Amino acid sequence: MGRRQPRRRHRLARLTLVCHPARKKGTGSGANLTFRDGGNGLSFGGTGKNNTLGGTLNITLSNSVPFYLYYDLTINSRLLGTGGFTLDANSGNGVLTLNGIQYNQFAGGVNVINGYLQLQNGYPLFDTWIPSIAVPNALTVGGTNMDLQGVATLYA
Repeated sequence: MGRRQPRRRHRLARLTLVCHPARKKGTGSGANLTFRDGGNGLSFGGTGKNNTLGGTLNITLSNSVPFYLYYDLTINSRLLGTGGFTLDANSGNGVLTLNGIQYNQFAGGVNVINGYLQLQNGYPLFDTWIPSIAVPNALTVGGTNMDLQGVATLYA
């Protein structure tokens, strides 16, 4: 029998997720992603309005992770962990939508410095909307720089 290769961890100073329109959607469920603040944050780029992190992912936030959006991003995943995140959209145009059906359970706060945060957690049950918690702790909108515009919208 061959020797099993040891697991390797790669530390990335900046992780960029880019959608490509020619690629097909993946299958499978139960993946876990951990985002840690490495100083440079996470950049989400794509081709416009249909960038989505699927509902079968668990995303763990460690520290306060900066999310830099260049296009719209919908997170259908459950957010967990000891951290939170900061939304900073390029030119204020990016929209981050939290749209999971399960309660998010992260301990840190959410800061919207620039861009739009839409809170749509929950699911329809016949004619009733069953809400779930999108931001379990402090939500701060805006900052000290008047050139940046942060907006948060709750859909209930």
